[in-house]
Amino acid sequence: MLCRAPKAPPRNLMDLYPKKGVESQVEPSGRTTLMLPRFQGPFWGRLFFFLFRGRPNILLHLDEVGSFVWEQVDGESSVFDLAEKAHAQFGDKVQPVHERVAAFIAMLTNAKAIELLEK
Repeated sequence: MLCRAPKAPPRNLMDLYPKKGVESQVEPSGRTTLMLPRFQGPFWGRLFFFLFRGRPNILLHLDEVGSFVWEQVDGESSVFDLAEKAHAQFGDKVQPVHERVAAFIAMLTNAKAIELLEK
């Protein structure tokens, strides 16, 4: 019989603290553009660099709410805190705010634009 390590309890996304992992720039319109690396690792980066004409990044243009949330990510505010800040800034325009911010954070995590930390 194999011994298995006990499973870790599921993490609640709202209790995690996002930390930025990619560069960004604020456009003249006030919205933010994220620069996601096209390829991870030096081998693939060098190999495909010329195929994509020297464009090492994928540009992800955020909307008004996404730009606001991105600018609030500091590694010290939880996802719940970010949702509350977005609600304070935009009011009912972002309802359902917790689900919307959670989906945005999950998308950024999948794109490796942020890292989720536990405190």
